[in-house]
Amino acid sequence: MTVNETLSVQTPHAGVVVLQLNRPERLNAINHVMVGELKETLGAVSADTSVHAVVITGAGRGFCSGIDMRDFGPAIPEATAPAIDADELRGDLDDFTDQEVRDPFEGTGL
Repeated sequence: MTVNETLSVQTPHAGVVVLQLNRPERLNAINHVMVGELKETLGAVSADTSVHAVVITGAGRGFCSGIDMRDFGPAIPEATAPAIDADELRGDLDDFTDQEVRDPFEGTGL
């Protein structure tokens, strides 16, 4: 996997990937760069047959404060438009998630 600007990716145990949102100075708010890195990283993790679990966490004192309205990129999404295509991100994880895991995952706001 590539070096990320907004994510930290670790493998603390065989088969386990810890994906940490790494913008603690902004309470891990999601910006345009993070969206791209999440898609790329989750795609790579999904393709790795040795990965059996993914733990998503946030650096610092908060998991994620939502969309970074000050630093989202070239165009802030409309109020009615999703900033992150949750179905697309979930699709990257379909290879190793089941309904029991997906329900809590949806509770994260993705």
